[in-house]
Amino acid sequence: MTSGFLPKLGGSGYVPYPWDTDGQAQQNETPTSGSTVVTPDDQQSGFLLVDGVGTLAALTVELPADAQSLLGQRRQIVALRAITALTVTQKGGSGVFLGLPVGLAANATLTLMKIKANTWINVT
Repeated sequence: MTSGFLPKLGGSGYVPYPWDTDGQAQQNETPTSGSTVVTPDDQQSGFLLVDGVGTLAALTVELPADAQSLLGQRRQIVALRAITALTVTQKGGSGVFLGLPVGLAANATLTLMKIKANTWINVT
């Protein structure tokens, strides 16, 4: 795991970031509530850093289509702000997601791993 620090939200100082960045692509997004964030169509693991002005009432994250992803591939979602209602989809609409939380607390992570065709599981 790569160690590092982020500015502390709502105050001064820094907090360590809890996600694994070794060899992974990073995607930074600052969506508005109700947005859909589309992750890249590639066959590499990566993480999505979600920031915002405040709590997001709703957010949808779209993962790659089955043909553009590999078994064992992981996607980490890192929420710097709380997400009240989190929806995860797969490009093409045929994804199955096991063990998803309803939302994410601020500074929480969700790690999804592809375990078979069109199926991702929460391995957080």
